[in-house]
Amino acid sequence: MMKFYENLSEHEKLEGHEISQSLIQAQQWLAHLTGEDVKACLELAFPNKPKTVSNYYNFICKDIQDNGNHPYSDPYYWAGFICTGL
Repeated sequence: MMKFYENLSEHEKLEGHEISQSLIQAQQWLAHLTGEDVKACLELAFPNKPKTVSNYYNFICKDIQDNGNHPYSDPYYWAGFICTGL
């Protein structure tokens, strides 16, 4: 969702096609994200990993290793996000 809102912020005037295009771009970004990209995003989001975040970070890193180069390429991770009311 952060990438979706980042994409939205690039438009001065939001109309239906900009919103749907922003969502499509965010879904494609997530589907093509590599394990290293995920780790970099987590490092940016949680620079001073507290214990609870550290456990989550370790879980995600193991999940990334188990799922190969593009851990979120399966539509299971990104297809559930939709735009309504355009």
